[in-house]
Amino acid sequence: MKFNNRINIVIFCILVAFIINGCTNKNIYKGHTLNPYAHESTEDISEDIPEQYIFNFNFDSSAILIEDYKKLDAVATYYIYGDGKDNDIIIYGHTDQVGTSSYNLALGEKRANSIKNYLVNKGMNPERMKVISFGFEKPAISGSTKEARTANRRVQIVTK
Repeated sequence: MKFNNRINIVIFCILVAFIINGCTNKNIYKGHTLNPYAHESTEDISEDIPEQYIFNFNFDSSAILIEDYKKLDAVATYYIYGDGKDNDIIIYGHTDQVGTSSYNLALGEKRANSIKNYLVNKGMNPERMKVISFGFEKPAISGSTKEARTANRRVQIVTK
């Protein structure tokens, strides 16, 4: 009897893991070479930012997605040891439009600080990074569809 119960628990855990894995917003690393992408101003920066500088988040969360760690490691390597070692960066936090403006500004800042803290833990000087939250003011995709909300829950890294 106990043996069957353990098998049921294992099967249940595996199914839950597959369901959770399939329902998360994946932003899979595609092996892009990281190059600096500088912007003269912070106006309309949402467009044309390379995919390797965009990190998505789950709803109401500032936790970095597991599938983004490899990409973040590449970003850290680029800005610490690579061609970007002399560049400062701006980390922009964004949210979807669910919730109040003040709540989303705080959540966007938490998301950006999650990325910043990860880069600091990898060895990047925090003085080289600036965090700015736009909340829901600069959506990647306009609208209230599931796809738009998912795309808008993001952090973008831009070379100063």
